Amino acid sequence: MQFKELNLKKTFTAGRDWTNFSFGFKVDQDVKAVGLSLSPSGKGTIWIDHVEVFPDPLIDVEVAEGPKATVAIQSLTPGVEILFSKKSEDNSGGFLKYTQPIEVREFTELQLKLNKDGKPFQEMTKIIPLMKC
Repeated sequence: MQFKELNLKKTFTAGRDWTNFSFGFKVDQDVKAVGLSLSPSGKGTIWIDHVEVFPDPLIDVEVAEGPKATVAIQSLTPGVEILFSKKSEDNSGGFLKYTQPIEVREFTELQLKLNKDGKPFQEMTKIIPLMKC
């Protein structure tokens, strides 16, 4: 598995201070290892001080009659705060802290923001395709 389409380019100013740089990409569940290779475009040395890997949150959607669905969200990463926004016909969306399963009764675009140590590190959208009959 190769990520040639990632093709990240970032310019850093040379100096003594560390520069934070982060990026993300999707990996299939059956992948056991991922290699990371960085090459400077000019002279210099690349030092990597810290690498973190975060799995996507688990999203469980349980559909019932009505139409109605209950959405439970769980992060496998310790210390993560989950924020969510429901965009639907009746709601333009505003982010709230996730504390319990969410009930939806119509087609809903659920946007998630995950924060760790007070800093955003992951965003995603989940469509709940309920239709009113």
